[in-house]
Amino acid sequence: MKATFTFFFCIFLVSTCVMAETNCPAICPLNYQPICGISPGGETKTFANQCDMDATNCRERSSFTMKSEGAC
Repeated sequence: MKATFTFFFCIFLVSTCVMAETNCPAICPLNYQPICGISPGGETKTFANQCDMDATNCRERSSFTMKSEGAC
């Protein structure tokens, strides 16, 4: 029992530290309001919503901006 508690406590600490380092949203709303994002290099990509694009930019250190509403 003590080993299980210690294991889960360590997992909690590691995940908290990772989230603190990145400050990226971990969970976005599930509402599907697609937007078309465009990178500085001209690559387009459809995101589920604005939060999805922001989280992707944060995690992948990319720079997509909203090109238009709806899928690309």
